[in-house]
Amino acid sequence: MSGNRMKGANKLKLGLFGLNCSGGLTMTKAAERWDPSWRNNETAAKLADDAGLEFVLPIARWLGYKGETDTEGTTFETLTWLRVCLPPPRKSPPSARSTSG
Repeated sequence: MSGNRMKGANKLKLGLFGLNCSGGLTMTKAAERWDPSWRNNETAAKLADDAGLEFVLPIARWLGYKGETDTEGTTFETLTWLRVCLPPPRKSPPSARSTSG
């Protein structure tokens, strides 16, 4: 992704919500409900980026809704989740650089 798409010319911003939570934003018993594995989150974020969506927004929750589906019962913490979805840094941070050589 180049630049900040949220500041782009599109007046209608499109994105994905709640990928970091089990079930996403869907309260369903369907077997196909969203599984918030690291691999699924990484894949979905890349697909959203490739498709030109403006954002992917996680949900900050600590507890699910309980009940039969326990929607959002499994949740990745938002900052940790963000690191998985971001592309790797182009340069190592100064603290990670080797000083020997």
